[in-house]
Amino acid sequence: MLQQLIKLGLLKSQVPSPKSDQWQLSDRTASVLEHQSLLSIAIEIQPSYEPHEESLWVHKATLVLAAFDGGQDSSLQLDNEMWKLWCHYDESLDDKALKKAVAVQLAIAQYLEKGFKTKVEKKPKFEMRMRT
Repeated sequence: MLQQLIKLGLLKSQVPSPKSDQWQLSDRTASVLEHQSLLSIAIEIQPSYEPHEESLWVHKATLVLAAFDGGQDSSLQLDNEMWKLWCHYDESLDDKALKKAVAVQLAIAQYLEKGFKTKVEKKPKFEMRMRT
């Protein structure tokens, strides 16, 4: 699986003989854990929240991962003040499915970084009128 990601140009090493944390997935710093045929990749994310909002962000982020169809094979890790989004890559994925899985991980990361502060516009009042 690791070689498949490298061959597709999705995963690049930062040095000739990379350690587990010397990779790049797309333009993001990545960590790789490979054991036999199992592969998990973490990308660093920088969510935007105020320091006192961290636990609320974690709560919402874990709900997003649980609710999203592609999020069940994902997890969050806080490592030395840096958040990492881990995703498991199944060994049975073909090239097309693998590209999609990487795109999903990157999309989840981008969504989590944006935070959850969206201004909700007031809904217009709906009045039901009957003709007479």
